[in-house]
Amino acid sequence: MAVQYSDGAVRAGVEIPDAGRAEANAINSLRSEEVTGLVGATDDGKSVELGGQILWHNVKLSLGRQNALSMGLVAQTMRVGHKPSDEVAKQIRFGITNFEFEGNEPRVVRTDTHELHDRGILTMQLPLGKVVIERLPNYEDAVKVINALYGVDATCEAAFNLPENSSVFATESAANDLCAILSLARGTPITWIYHDTVNSAGQQIASVHNHAVTRSYAGRSAAIIDPGSPQAIKELVETAFAVWDDVKDSFNLQWAIQSYLEAKRREPYLEARALAAIQALELLVGGYARRVASPPRMFVVDELLFESKKLEICQGLQPLLQAVFHDSHPLAKDELSAMANANRLKELNRRSFGSNLRHLLRHYQLKSEVGKAELLGKVRNNLVHAACLVNVVQEFPGGIKPEELHKEQVRRYFTLCATVDKLLLRILGYQGHMLDCSNGWSKTKL
Repeated sequence: MAVQYSDGAVRAGVEIPDAGRAEANAINSLRSEEVTGLVGATDDGKSVELGGQILWHNVKLSLGRQNALSMGLVAQTMRVGHKPSDEVAKQIRFGITNFEFEGNEPRVVRTDTHELHDRGILTMQLPLGKVVIERLPNYEDAVKVINALYGVDATCEAAFNLPENSSVFATESAANDLCAILSLARGTPITWIYHDTVNSAGQQIASVHNHAVTRSYAGRSAAIIDPGSPQAIKELVETAFAVWDDVKDSFNLQWAIQSYLEAKRREPYLEARALAAIQALELLVGGYARRVASPPRMFVVDELLFESKKLEICQGLQPLLQAVFHDSHPLAKDELSAMANANRLKELNRRSFGSNLRHLLRHYQLKSEVGKAELLGKVRNNLVHAACLVNVVQEFPGGIKPEELHKEQVRRYFTLCATVDKLLLRILGYQGHMLDCSNGWSKTKL
């Protein structure tokens, strides 16, 4: 069986011996929604279970002495292995893509021709126990390729020990959280695409291939934690896990980090990347205003109280509007209804983005960023309402040279990204050094 990884799927080549036209016709007649799982076996006796959405293609029937049916399968998950009842899983090793790092422990790699000494092991202490991240044998080649071609490749394995009564699901969840934090640190999507389960003797007893959505490498310049500093990444991961459960839902961190990673991609236009950064910032500001600030800051007065007063406000607003515009533009009935619309009044009760952003920055003691809140509010409004970083008509009525406009667009983009960088790191409890993209990627202490 040959296994390949693509964006969000696992591909496998399958051969079914002793199959004829009836079996081929039966498979071709199936609809994908009718298939919820497939079970089979490899030539060496391992069991195979395919799950999630399953598609098949290139169904071919070879007629000869022994009829054989071959086809390609695309699945979301695949489990390969044989686990006898007396075997106990002791460790799960997750294959992780696009994580470039220096370890905090030395190792020796021996081959037939030479002996390699490097710092290819990174250890950290998480709530589930000690986690060891080790470079794969082809690490050096994989890193060269992803940096040259901005591609995707597995670079390391993260080993989680399995204590008694622990579940594989809990370990997978911890691996997902670890990948989210590593993605933030490197500014590029990092995920696990498989995991191998091993017994106490270190023998593999099962392998699961994950329906991970892998994205191209964003480059070293996207990192906000120095890839050459094992202490910094260890500090970030350990402090983040200490508060992760408390802040993950409050700030919609999974979605905020996904938007943040979109902002760091190389492909889209600068405005599209900036809009993704604004989305991440909106999630953080909204989460703070609704769930973290005490009292909540999303609304000026209680939302239900304001809702109960909307009609009364509309009735009082209509004669005021008529009086104000009586001489210059007498309002028709439909114009008056449009202006004094109960649904539009909700915005009167909503605190401004800039105000909540300033409170959020002060809450996390990012005093140097508070002064940028007005600019970021302007950038947000420009992107949302005019699809631009700089509204030339309003901000530069006398005109601006193209090269100066480009410099201002780039400056605003990096100012925005740096603020999101610092907020995410502070929310996760990190207070070490970071790379500040708004200041030439200089190493800055938070």
